[in-house]
Amino acid sequence: MLMDAMLFIGINAAISVRVSNELGLGRPMATKYSVVFQSILIGILYMKQY
Repeated sequence: MLMDAMLFIGINAAISVRVSNELGLGRPMATKYSVVFQSILIGILYMKQY
């Protein structure tokens, strides 16, 4: 259970860094696509576990 939480905390941290970098570079569309892609990735990983 703890490893599951650590996995999702790590993914959320990566999403936060990527979104911040894309917004800092002034690319809002790239930010949107990265959030959508990574949200799908989280969903797939969650469904794969259960």
